Amino acid sequence: MIADLARRAADLGAALDVAASTLDDLRRERAGLTTATAAPDLWVDRRRARGMLTRLARVDERIGRYTELRRRLDDVTALLELVAAERMDDGPADRADDKTAALVADLAADLAALAGPVNDLEILSLLTDPDDERHALVEIEAVDLDPDGLDFVDPVGALLAAYLDWAAWRGHPTEVHRRRFRGWSGLRSAVLTVAAPYAYGRLAAETGTHRLTATYSPDGLPRTAAAVVRVLPVAVPGDHVDVRDRDVRVDQPRLSATDCSGRYRDTMVILTHLPTGIRASSQHPGPGWTVARSAWRELRTRLLAAGRGTDDRPSGEVRAYEEPPGAEALERLLREAVRRRVTG
Repeated sequence: MIADLARRAADLGAALDVAASTLDDLRRERAGLTTATAAPDLWVDRRRARGMLTRLARVDERIGRYTELRRRLDDVTALLELVAAERMDDGPADRADDKTAALVADLAADLAALAGPVNDLEILSLLTDPDDERHALVEIEAVDLDPDGLDFVDPVGALLAAYLDWAAWRGHPTEVHRRRFRGWSGLRSAVLTVAAPYAYGRLAAETGTHRLTATYSPDGLPRTAAAVVRVLPVAVPGDHVDVRDRDVRVDQPRLSATDCSGRYRDTMVILTHLPTGIRASSQHPGPGWTVARSAWRELRTRLLAAGRGTDDRPSGEVRAYEEPPGAEALERLLREAVRRRVTG
């Protein structure tokens, strides 16, 4: 029992060592930001000032989180070494006295509570690309592999639900820009934004083709349908995206009521960038200005990706499963993908 806990503590220590590799850079960045934010002309450029203050708070939080996790792990490790040295638990747990068993149970609970935050901090330290810190725009579009597959499998709906569940599990705000249906059998496409720091870095590995197989059908044969997922970093106000009002056509079609009572009506805004033909749209209940804001944010994101040459990048790996993973399983897959991307 003690040996197993010691191995788990060592694994968490190795993860914290990875996170510690970025501490020097973070401390230097904090020193520079502290000096810059103390300048008397800080608020001459309000947008720049807010960005620096936000970044300073984020860096302070990262450093403070590492310090607290390292302290807690060192305390647990010291107690484990003490128990092992006194050979209080040299055999199975049922041979130990009540005091030792309670202590070991507490240490196991402490390690379990540390696992999530430590692994999370390790992943943040691996996400060093500037775009990794951005929010994520996720586009899901169905692909016809089997002529009848989409009648039995709804890959877009399943993946959309999986990403929404994962974001809710992590406490990330989300916004579904639109859902496009393909009749009674499911969704043709969907677009959502995960509005949280490092959402793009975490979700970038989801870019690719996702195949879902249904084992039920009238003829008993498996039916397969797929969806292509594209993840883009959301544009921020500081990005150089040249969008002139005269180059954008704005369409706002009239939509029917979303329910039989007619109390709530969807608002839809479609933006078309005339020089490039890139389109963005948003549709959901709410004031027109909020829907238009979402559509403009998506258009700027797509134009930024097109300018970088990443909007039509080739799909990544192909994943096949009968149903998308749950929130915790998806979190593990995303962590493994980040580690593989960094280690090559």
